[in-house]
Amino acid sequence: MDQYDFCRPLESEIRRLKREKKSLERSAALHRIALENIADTVIAADTAGNITYVSPKTLNAIGISRAEIYRRKTVRNLFGNQRVNLPALNGSRSPLTIDWHIKDRAGQDRFLKIDIKSVHAHMGAVVFCIRDVTALKISNQKLALRQHMVEAVFEGISDPLLMLDNRMRIKLLNTAAKRYYGLPSGSVVKDVCCFKAFKNRETPCEGCQIPPAIKHGEHLCYERTGFMDPRHIEQVTNYPVPERISPEGYSVVRINDITRLRRIEEELEQAGKMIALGVLVSGMAHEVNNPNNFILMNIQVLQDAWKSILPILDAHHKTHGEFSMGGLPFSEMRTELFEMLTGIEKSAHRIRQIILDLKDFAKEEDTRMDDRLDINQVIASSISLTKAFINKATGCFEYCPDERIPRIKGNAQQLEQVMINLIENACQAISQKSQSLVIRSRLDEANDRIRIEVEDEGAGIPANMMHRIMDPFITTKRKQGGTGLGLPISSKIIKRHGGAIRVESRSGEGSVFRIHLPLSDKPITHTILIVDDDPRARQLLKKILERNPRFHLHEAKNGSEALFKIGRKKPDLIILDIHMPDIDGVGVCRLIRKKKELSSIKAVITTGFINSPEVEEISKMGFDHILNKPINKRRLLKIIDRLLEETL
Repeated sequence: MDQYDFCRPLESEIRRLKREKKSLERSAALHRIALENIADTVIAADTAGNITYVSPKTLNAIGISRAEIYRRKTVRNLFGNQRVNLPALNGSRSPLTIDWHIKDRAGQDRFLKIDIKSVHAHMGAVVFCIRDVTALKISNQKLALRQHMVEAVFEGISDPLLMLDNRMRIKLLNTAAKRYYGLPSGSVVKDVCCFKAFKNRETPCEGCQIPPAIKHGEHLCYERTGFMDPRHIEQVTNYPVPERISPEGYSVVRINDITRLRRIEEELEQAGKMIALGVLVSGMAHEVNNPNNFILMNIQVLQDAWKSILPILDAHHKTHGEFSMGGLPFSEMRTELFEMLTGIEKSAHRIRQIILDLKDFAKEEDTRMDDRLDINQVIASSISLTKAFINKATGCFEYCPDERIPRIKGNAQQLEQVMINLIENACQAISQKSQSLVIRSRLDEANDRIRIEVEDEGAGIPANMMHRIMDPFITTKRKQGGTGLGLPISSKIIKRHGGAIRVESRSGEGSVFRIHLPLSDKPITHTILIVDDDPRARQLLKKILERNPRFHLHEAKNGSEALFKIGRKKPDLIILDIHMPDIDGVGVCRLIRKKKELSSIKAVITTGFINSPEVEEISKMGFDHILNKPINKRRLLKIIDRLLEETL
């Protein structure tokens, strides 16, 4: 082998190495170009932590210049408190990621993410890739803040809210919903169908309109009987979540208790009836009374004429036999015609009485009230006038007068009218002769008043009508011809005498009507405490109430002052705002319910936030008379009258 042959492999190896070197140089140049043009900062260091390389674009990336990093020399000097165990990275295939929070030269916060990787372990090199995640961090913070705000709004809404998926599975409940369904506040109900969770059903509840609305992504609003309490009326609304936010077809369902709203609407409707009644009564005397009087006057002429002609017709019938009269045989018409005329007369009298009742109810009364009357004599006279009615209704009648009752001022005829109305109502309620009717009079010296009771064991009054029994046109005897004006007129007469009527009744067990009348010339008075932190609201309420001489008004500007005044002199009624400094309205209500000696205090709650959790809490304590501000004067006075009647 010559020398050339010996060197040929070596020369080939050298050429291969040169090609690899050029390739490595080109690769290194490309990597360097890449390193020097990427947005992230790349720093290389040995395992001792000495910085060996820094990419150029550090100032924009992390707010520190390349020269400044080189001056710090070591990783420890650069990262400060961020401890990096470089020897532990030696030979590790998995990168280490740490977070770094710094302030740049402008004093702005920078949030950095550092990926640390050991490369070429035999050379002991460590590469730090630093990314600026400030924008991402701020974006995540804003997103988290928005999420917290949405959760706070969801939780803060006082109506029950449910988030359901398209299979009716619960995804979220707010606190109000948990309270509505009787769940503990900390309980978690998720990924179970609502009908299974709350009613233990395998299919949606009967009549529920939510499933098809959720399925088709439709907005829906409808009313239903209360899901948990059938006595309530609820408005259920389905709000589909937009598909761009929830591709799964989520919906938010809101349940709103509108029972109080419907009651207000009923009261407004009743007020409209009263206005219509005023218009009707104003023209009734002329439009109805005149033709009715014509009937009453002429019916007597017709009755006399029939009596006169009847002997002639009888003689004709006797001589010529049966003949037709008005489409009927004379033998039938002879008795029928007189009964028809009598029926017409009775109906006309009834029309006249209805008109008189309507006029009496609608007019402003100026009747004299200066009779010195014996109330027992008034009752006895009423019993005498209705004796036949009483004997027909019951075999168990009793009258128990209190002979100690002194004479009082009033109008005997009007009080007699009230007693007759109550006695007739009691007799009509009695269905068996064995059911009793008892009338009592009592002297209540402690309260300086007289109490009259009319108690029967009849049919009673349905619970759903009790709160409206004194309203006009409300009657349980519509089929028997009742107009629903007897009790309203009686209540008006008793109020004119400075008293009140109170009713206790249970359907199927009978009723007790109690009349309270003052002994003195002065009417029964009541103490009312007005509690509100707004002086303008207190002044407005005083102006509304001070016109009534029966009301003795006191005021307090917060709950603490109210409790102090209640302790000094217990009021009959309190008008209470909810949101006040110091002790609020909820605290006052809680104390009234807790203290047995305060339980007789009636309350009207006022608030500008009718759907707040505080209103719901107060309502659960049993304070049902809650008015939204601004207060409706007519409704306030009606509620006060009703509550104060209950105190008698």
